[in-house]
Amino acid sequence: MEKIELFDRDSNGELTLSQCVDIAVRGYLRNRNINEISGIYDQFISEVEKPFIKALLEKSRYNQSLVSRASGLFRHTVRERIKKYELMEY
Repeated sequence: MEKIELFDRDSNGELTLSQCVDIAVRGYLRNRNINEISGIYDQFISEVEKPFIKALLEKSRYNQSLVSRASGLFRHTVRERIKKYELMEY
């Protein structure tokens, strides 16, 4: 049976970040009643931001300056998010 691709791949054969988010959001919403959902935007931002910052920290070996540069966030914002999500002990 031939595999059907739902998304175009980038030049490395990978899904784009947007495509990955699209898949995750659609999966999350699949069995939920839209009439029972309220305030999901703040939940979405929070639940995406934490693993985003965590992955950048791990990739950079916890170098906050590199995380700042890679994310486009100010260093103090990176530090605030690290504290908010308890990603490092201080």
